[in-house]
Amino acid sequence: MYQFRAEEFERNFHGLREIESRNSLEVFTGYAVIGIAHFQLDDKYPHNSPLGLSALLLTFSLFAIALYHNLRTQERCGSSGA
Repeated sequence: MYQFRAEEFERNFHGLREIESRNSLEVFTGYAVIGIAHFQLDDKYPHNSPLGLSALLLTFSLFAIALYHNLRTQERCGSSGA
């Protein structure tokens, strides 16, 4: 019984590690795209435009989505964090 549970945990751990690494790559790519777009558009719009606020909101929402996915992945893995 214990060997079966250990094999199941090992199988789930490696499967979830791939999901976490792919999620991290997507998040960092999203951060890079937001940063590059803000840098390129910053010179074209006046300083009182809502460009800075929209970049901040996009960055926060991307962080929240990544945090949610990370927590769900850890929950599936069975780690409580404590």
